[in-house]
Amino acid sequence: MSPEPRNPRSMVARAGRAAGARVGAVLLLAWAGLATGPFAAHAGTAPSRSQVLLTLCPSRTSLRASLVGYADSIQSTGPEYAGEALAFAGQSYGRASLLDSAIACFQRAVATRGGDDERFGLADALLLRGQEGDLETAIAVIEKGRESTLSPDACQARLAWAHLLAGDTKRSVELFKPLEPLLDLDPVWGYRMARAFVEAGDPKRGLAALQPLAIASREQDEEIMRLAGRAFERFGDKGRLEAGISRAIAGRDKSEGKLIEALGGRRVRFSSADGFPLGAVVAPADQKLRRAAVVLWAPGDTLESYDSLTVALGRAGWAVMLMQVRGSGWSAAPACPFPDAWVGREDAMQTVSARDVREALRALSLATRIDTTRYLVAGVGSTAAIAVEAAQLDPRVPALLLLSPAPAAVERGTLRERIRRLQRPIYFANAPEDFLQFEMTETLYQAGDRPRSRVADVNAAGSGARPFRRDRAAVQRLVAWLEETLPARARPAKPR
Repeated sequence: MSPEPRNPRSMVARAGRAAGARVGAVLLLAWAGLATGPFAAHAGTAPSRSQVLLTLCPSRTSLRASLVGYADSIQSTGPEYAGEALAFAGQSYGRASLLDSAIACFQRAVATRGGDDERFGLADALLLRGQEGDLETAIAVIEKGRESTLSPDACQARLAWAHLLAGDTKRSVELFKPLEPLLDLDPVWGYRMARAFVEAGDPKRGLAALQPLAIASREQDEEIMRLAGRAFERFGDKGRLEAGISRAIAGRDKSEGKLIEALGGRRVRFSSADGFPLGAVVAPADQKLRRAAVVLWAPGDTLESYDSLTVALGRAGWAVMLMQVRGSGWSAAPACPFPDAWVGREDAMQTVSARDVREALRALSLATRIDTTRYLVAGVGSTAAIAVEAAQLDPRVPALLLLSPAPAAVERGTLRERIRRLQRPIYFANAPEDFLQFEMTETLYQAGDRPRSRVADVNAAGSGARPFRRDRAAVQRLVAWLEETLPARARPAKPR
């Protein structure tokens, strides 16, 4: 069953229609810049039992059961460790859209340890569920932690949103205004803040936050466009607003188009198996028979980040498709206008995105001549887990390329187990900025086909594919490994 909704829902659909109304499931549990981040062992310190379980548990179900069981066993003697385990369990349940279970775990975590992660997780899950009494409970949880919080901005933003849902627009605006420089470019928090300004009769401030979001979503977020139109009514015909946004999008596309042309490629559009519109860049788009590579473009990356990698693979006889995953770039649609719209349904969205890779190969074969019997899949940063799942779904993927793999903390064990089962060669690449991921990369390498896999360093600034732009030797090492692992097939002799 597809995780996409029957009716298209924008990132802010059903947001705060009333205090007791159900808030749309695509609203974020937390903005990355406001959250305190996942638990992690500091360099030189031993990981906690919960952190070990994150890597050792081979499935999401076993992880949740192990974390809750461990918390039960240590509740009285080590409450801080029990709270950490329960918070991790809550995160895992939340990714699977199991909000009742997530809230139960977060409630226990707050009662046991009561740090920012537990309080924010509980408040966000309550606001997301939106049942009767959830709003009042969320406000109480946030207020109780204001004196001891280590992240006052994160606490204040949540309180501002909760007061807006409660109908206290004046208080909401008072809380949002000091945070305006932090929030105006974030898809979810920018919308929330803009909505408070518009409802308070300050459309100019609201439009300032909404216009960049409308451009970033390619006008696909229905709630953002509706709110922007409402704010613009005071200044005249909203058609002027839409025309201005369209011009900005066209200008950005034109600039990107010049780079695509320089790569000898072209932009393609295609549909997933469930009809979701997807976008990608194919390069080079010629008629030479080539090996195929599908690169899962990491949300937030620019096309420029992939130019050196794409050119190097093209010269080595590969046709490359840079596919934008659902919610990013040209793969935005009302059902998923931003990558942030995955929050609360990450597990399901990862699986449908992995299935999209098959459709990407089909689209690549229509754009240029390729060998469709086998193909390379590359994951970058957060898309590494999608690449591994795609390889698990399609035996035509004999090898993987994982650049700066950065799985969510609660997904590490699942990813490790998938790599263990695959036993296919993988090329891992890390740059200096990925130092927090080095240990995880080594763990993934040890789980897989070690004799045929490689862990390589790219000595340049950046993360993902971008460091290849300044380290030619690293690109040459990658191409050499591909020639060894997936050599071009000999062409049959022409008949006399």
